[in-house]
Amino acid sequence: MWQAIYGVAEVTGPPEHDPSRTRWAWTYPIRPELIVGDLHDAPPVESAGIFPQSIWRHSHIRLTHGQFETAAGMIAKAIVELGWDRIPDRFAAWQAQIDDTERDARVDDLLTRVPHGADILELGCGAGGRTTLRLATHGRLTGVDISAEQLRRAREHVPEARFIHADLATVDLPDRSFDAVVSLYALNNLPRDELGALFGRIHAWLRPRGLLLASLPAADLPFWQGEWLGTQMFFSGWDADVTLRLVDEGGLEIVDHRVETMREPEGEVRWLWLLATRR
Repeated sequence: MWQAIYGVAEVTGPPEHDPSRTRWAWTYPIRPELIVGDLHDAPPVESAGIFPQSIWRHSHIRLTHGQFETAAGMIAKAIVELGWDRIPDRFAAWQAQIDDTERDARVDDLLTRVPHGADILELGCGAGGRTTLRLATHGRLTGVDISAEQLRRAREHVPEARFIHADLATVDLPDRSFDAVVSLYALNNLPRDELGALFGRIHAWLRPRGLLLASLPAADLPFWQGEWLGTQMFFSGWDADVTLRLVDEGGLEIVDHRVETMREPEGEVRWLWLLATRR
């Protein structure tokens, strides 16, 4: 009985036959792409639109392209959720090594454009660091994060804000309910194929002339899974030109954008900084 999705893989060649085997003589060469390390963390197959079924003597069932893409996204998010639950202290120590003056300058600029008392949404708020605190001091803040442990800490650090445990790409929020949406160093954990739809959702959440401030990867990265800060993590992103096109197609007008280089402990990383408004 197929009950959970623990990984997705690419078939890399034609089926291979081993006549010496009396059972399961046919195999497919595959390259694993995304894998959840523990079956207890694997999402149920129903969530990807796959009906659980006994495959008996068969070695596979055929999925639609949409089912496969949904399954891949679910695996990626399961990796991200578990990873961020495990590393809040290690991440805080890692982050403290970075001179992130660009973030502070961008938030400063945003807050000059947004009136005090405004409704602000932060996507991927994490444990409630200095940006979250500044946003909550300036207005009525709603924070969204996929990690329950990160949100537990955020509620302790910024008790005046409202926090929601959810996937930022699917969270249900009212239309035209925010004056600003902020997402800093979080959208690289989202499967990049979901980014265009997210910009459309942000457009719906913003009030007329509301603002989006975001930092996104500035490199073409279909997906990456591997060890990061002692846990498994997933990253993905488009190059800057593709991201800017998706922003425009989502109904947002770009106010300012530029690519900046940040020096992280592992080396230099290029980020696209984006300020946009609802048309």
